[in-house]
Amino acid sequence: MPGTRRALLLAAFAGALPRVARGEELPEGCEGAFRVDNRSSRPIRSIFITSAAASDADDHDWLGETILPPGLAMSFRSLAGPLIDLTIVRDDGRRLQRRGIEICRLPYLLVGDGAITPAARPGSGP
Repeated sequence: MPGTRRALLLAAFAGALPRVARGEELPEGCEGAFRVDNRSSRPIRSIFITSAAASDADDHDWLGETILPPGLAMSFRSLAGPLIDLTIVRDDGRRLQRRGIEICRLPYLLVGDGAITPAARPGSGP
């Protein structure tokens, strides 16, 4: 399936993805890396990441033309600061949002059918 191959390729080169503008400084030792893990039953068609400290919304879709199918994960790196807001849009148009995620402490963002759950380890959550 072409979309699945693109998602896998994009996940392999996640370091090349555009970065969010720096909001506030990241804590010492925090590189801003986090992972979005699609554990829902629907593909994710858009991912929006903004600094929780920023007052303006970022309209940059981090997935672009790619989708994130159920069961796959993608890694990202943000310079937005230690707190981010994450909005995902599924292929059916439903939006899920989580505000104030501490990516340095909870870098695994587990997307279920009804919520986004931050976790310290990849095996926890929904």
